[in-house]
Amino acid sequence: MHKILLAFNYFKVMNKNTHEEGLMKQLIMLFADAAIELIPKEIWSHPVIKAHSRKRSKKPGEMLLDISLHYHAMKKLKDFRKRGRPDIVHFCLLMALGSPLCKAGKLL
Repeated sequence: MHKILLAFNYFKVMNKNTHEEGLMKQLIMLFADAAIELIPKEIWSHPVIKAHSRKRSKKPGEMLLDISLHYHAMKKLKDFRKRGRPDIVHFCLLMALGSPLCKAGKLL
């Protein structure tokens, strides 16, 4: 299961005009069990991985595991259904970075 943990951080800020100190609150987002990993060695030799590696001109160990591209190779892996989901983190980051909270500088 993918988890997003939220925490608040308070830190001191100085007002440039009045030189008064104040506290500012920021939200910290932590993606736990994010399912982002490089392609593990045990499936580097699978034809799907080799083909994708050649297409991208990269070594298998330099590419992210993605279930939508590497499903047939991943079936050998333990808990393969919980792995290889960079799309989830990508979507969450897009949503967070486009939020009013981020635009106000309160997302860390």
